[in-house]
Formats: sequence, structure tokens, C-alpha cells
Amino acid sequence: MNYFELLDKLDGLYDRLEGQQLTASQIAAKLSRAVPFDSCQITSVNTININRDIDVSGQYDPDSDEEGESAIEIELIFPRRRRKFQKFTLDESELTRTVWRCLVVDVCSVLGHEYVHMEQFRRRKFKDGRYYRSTHKNQSVKENQEYFGIPDEVDAYAFTAAAAMAYGLWDNGKPIPYKKTSVCQIYSALFDKKHPVLLKLERLSKKYYKRLEQQYYVTYSRN
Repeated sequence: MNYFELLDKLDGLYDRLEGQQLTASQIAAKLSRAVPFDSCQITSVNTININRDIDVSGQYDPDSDEEGESAIEIELIFPRRRRKFQKFTLDESELTRTVWRCLVVDVCSVLGHEYVHMEQFRRRKFKDGRYYRSTHKNQSVKENQEYFGIPDEVDAYAFTAAAAMAYGLWDNGKPIPYKKTSVCQIYSALFDKKHPVLLKLERLSKKYYKRLEQQYYVTYSRN
């Protein structure tokens, strides 16, 4: 199943669930069952730190992967309700199709990001990758550079940028320009225009986008 087939599959869940009332954990479970990868599970948490929309985060655990266990966890972060098990209604008054569509895009993008990490560790036989050392004088910038500049992260965030570009293809047939992606904007704020990290990010993003573009045309040329 390629990226766009997964997008369509998760997006299509809304048609079957529309009108139902589901808890955050039930929504996560339905998405998790729809993702056809044994190495991934989707869970939910509740937080007071966001508003109405649902945030998505992910993590890859190389130790679990090496032991043959589920290694990728996607976490859906829901706005906390007054009662722990209060349900969300999937309709245009609450959890709308637009919100669901954004959720699906985020889940697929984060999943792809974590699978890049999985491929990196498997390729290295589960050894750690290289670090990035920043010499920036501002401590906050230095810390951010030392995270976003890690070669593994540049590679994984390049996929995230490519997925953002490909969203335009899936949504209206027009790709989003690389420089308008949030990933590009984050990196551009941290690194100079000609910095090797920024140049590598752009090169890899366009490489991943070309792969996704090919998947797009393969998927929809069948219809």
C-alpha cells in the first residue's frame, strides 16, 4: 500500500463512522486497525494544552524493532473534556470531515517520518547515527540546530516536507511549493541559506517528493 492509498483508506473511514459518538481511544483504535503495518500502533492521550484540533506525534524505538516488537507509536493528542470518557461526535458540528482529513494527513506524514527512522536504524544494524555539533553562540539556536541538524533528522524531516508538498496533489492536484512548507521555514530560521544542512534538506525533500509524485500517478491512473 503506497502513501496515497493509505491516505484514501484512512480518509474513507469517516464515511463509515459519520454520525457516531466515539471516545479518543476508540478513534485511535479504529485508525490503528486500518493501518496495515504490524510495526505500528496508534494510541491517544488527552491534554489541556491544545484547542479544538487534534495534534499528532510519533516515536520510533530501535530497541523494540531489534527485538521484533512493534516499534512505531503514533500518538493522537486530543483536547481534554470535562469527563474522561466523554465522546466526540463525528459530524459537522464537532469532529468535522475537515478536521478528520487534517488528522489523516498528519497521521500519514508522521508515520512516514518514523518509517524513515526505522529504515535508517535497520540499515545500520541498529547502531546509533551521527550527531550534529553546533557552534552557534545563542544557546536556544544551538540546541535547536543540534537536534534538527542530526543527519537522521534531516532525512526524516525531508520526508515530512515532501509529504506536505504532496498534500496539494492529493487535495487539489497542485503540489505545495517546498519553500512554503513548515519544515523548510523551521530550518530556514535556524540555518543560513547556503548552509549544508539546509541544502541537504532541500535535495532530500525533492527526492522524496518525486517518489510520492510517482505513487500519486500510479494510484490515480488506475481510476
